[in-house]
Amino acid sequence: MYLLGIALISAVVWSLVPAQHDSSNFSQAGHSIYLAFGRIGFVLGYFLLVLPCLFGKRNLLKTALGARFWNPLSKMSFCMFLCHQWVIERSQYNIKSTRYYDNMYAFYLGIADIAITIPAAAILTLIIEIPIVKLEKAFLVPNKLLKGSHFEEEHEDFEAIEIKK
Repeated sequence: MYLLGIALISAVVWSLVPAQHDSSNFSQAGHSIYLAFGRIGFVLGYFLLVLPCLFGKRNLLKTALGARFWNPLSKMSFCMFLCHQWVIERSQYNIKSTRYYDNMYAFYLGIADIAITIPAAAILTLIIEIPIVKLEKAFLVPNKLLKGSHFEEEHEDFEAIEIKK
């Protein structure tokens, strides 16, 4: 299944290479077929890569993406997502005149925005997100304490579904 997914994604991505070198290599019919089925093929290939993870199979993809060392990076990237819009708006609203954006100026603005976003996200992660996660862990009741409580009596008709391997 993995090989089929990788093959499908590769076919969609690399089928444009001959047309990039010489546009006569790509006929109108070929171009139309690519536009009609390219995105569907890419999504289907990605689906075939992720499908074993959805069924709970232990595989390389699940092992690599579920590793614990990604946890700090995920917290940091989420805070970067939250800070980035504010950084861009702040830098753009301070411009007093109309600017011409060439490639070098856009690159300069991108590097400046990243240089401001990363430290702001680190501060946001350390000051807000980590203490809130610790508070959640301290005050949320674990599931094993719910057994025999009034929660179980109120929700007798609720039945959890467990997928067995």
